[in-house]
Amino acid sequence: MVGGGTVPGAYRLIVDFAGGPLDKLSSNAPVMSSVTAGDNGEVIEHFVEYVPSDQLWRLSILAKPAEDKPLSLRAYLSKDGQPVSETWNYRLPANNAILGGGG
Repeated sequence: MVGGGTVPGAYRLIVDFAGGPLDKLSSNAPVMSSVTAGDNGEVIEHFVEYVPSDQLWRLSILAKPAEDKPLSLRAYLSKDGQPVSETWNYRLPANNAILGGGG
């Protein structure tokens, strides 16, 4: 996890997906990401790409929590409207020290 670049208070999270139905897909399959935020958080952007050297799909998420709230995220990958990965859930506590504040 790293800072959100030019978006103050945002976090960039990277999630790797592999196995199951993903192993049967070609590297140029039209895999889509679905990402939602709870607790009034905001998903600013997300995208997925195939990483040939590791033979996995990498999801990049830029998200921002609501002020003084935890960042709760949920994500999965799909192809043709059907899930092809497990659902990933993550909760980052409010006022953490990752971006150099809180603690």
